[in-house]
Amino acid sequence: MRHCVSKVKLNRKQGNRKALIMNLARSLLLHGKIHSTKAKIAACRPFAEKMITLMKKGDLASIRRLVGVFRSKEYVKEVSQKISEMYKDRNGGYTRTVKIGYRQGDGAPISVIELV
Repeated sequence: MRHCVSKVKLNRKQGNRKALIMNLARSLLLHGKIHSTKAKIAACRPFAEKMITLMKKGDLASIRRLVGVFRSKEYVKEVSQKISEMYKDRNGGYTRTVKIGYRQGDGAPISVIELV
């Protein structure tokens, strides 16, 4: 029984789910804003917040962990400089989620997640 287990499954297997969340977070950090379904954004938000906190730390262990997650040294270097300057005085709450309506084709609730 799954009492009090609050992991979002997104109707995918573990590998696909991890890849989806990582790619959503990568796009968010690169572009500053993404549109997606409410469930995907709810799953992506805690992961993105943790990655921003690691980028703010900036020590060697954090950078190596980020490179392991995002699999690109150039991406981590580029984005972490920008992010660490943006949020040097903020302790958490780096993202904002806004509901923007429903998708025309299937009626899925659509939201926007953006960097504050």
